[in-house]
Amino acid sequence: MIMSLISRGLKLSHLRLIAELSKSGQVGVTAARLNITQSAASRLLSEVEQIVGAAVRVKDGRGVMLTELGVALAKRAERVLLELDDTEQELSELTSGAAGHVRIGSVTGPAVEWVLPALHVALGDMPNVTFDVEVGPSDIICDMLVSGEIDLAIARVTEVTDAAQLDQRVIATEPMSLIVRKGHPLIKTVSITPENVTSFDWVLPAKGSVLRRAVEARLSELGLSELTVRISTSAIPLTLAHVKSSDAIAPLANSLCDMFGHGDFAVLPLELGIDAGGFSLLTRRNTDPTPAAAKVQEIILNRL
Repeated sequence: MIMSLISRGLKLSHLRLIAELSKSGQVGVTAARLNITQSAASRLLSEVEQIVGAAVRVKDGRGVMLTELGVALAKRAERVLLELDDTEQELSELTSGAAGHVRIGSVTGPAVEWVLPALHVALGDMPNVTFDVEVGPSDIICDMLVSGEIDLAIARVTEVTDAAQLDQRVIATEPMSLIVRKGHPLIKTVSITPENVTSFDWVLPAKGSVLRRAVEARLSELGLSELTVRISTSAIPLTLAHVKSSDAIAPLANSLCDMFGHGDFAVLPLELGIDAGGFSLLTRRNTDPTPAAAKVQEIILNRL
């Protein structure tokens, strides 16, 4: 089928057009993003339909909507373009003596506990390679991996993730502790009980997030009352800033507590058994990593 399309004149310009159109839904916006005129974009779109022998778009209000055939073609186009980008990067690495660039995504705790140690090793082993690290919630990190914005990730596959496009290797779980400001009233308590912590404000990520669900489920198991959460955020700097200036309590990965649980902060001597669950090393399925990305994966897996 692919050779047939190529023999009928399918070009990279057609693939770029249909892939971009699937994102924008407007021919004019697509043309601007591809740096071509709208008439040129319309011509390319007509050529695509002539090549595949069917309509790939229909008018939809002020824009266009891809047909079922158009959606299928756009998905394949995105994969082909992604593979070409990876090929270009790999060739660059091979011709420049293992020079290259690796893009890594991670949720916060594993970024400190797994990604950073791996990078320390990689910096020594691959002096000509540079690295980008994106830290954020699992759903965003997984979306970035699927779309090709990053090469590998340490995160959790969520309900909204297209798991069929990812390979995953479970690394570890993420136990949490409770962090407060130095001088917090609970620090002076002789014997802290689970009931004590529910009488203070908590800082948690938004409802529905992995950590929020883990905290609420565990407290429910313990029969504790519902928490008061007046500030919701997944941003660690904002969380710590609020905890430092108030009596709020925040659950934090043990690896982060090891870093911040001193000085202006303290870790409550109370084990509630909160665990954010297992996280995995994630890569795109049916996609060969570049040599530099493969080396980083190897470094991470060697720690298991």
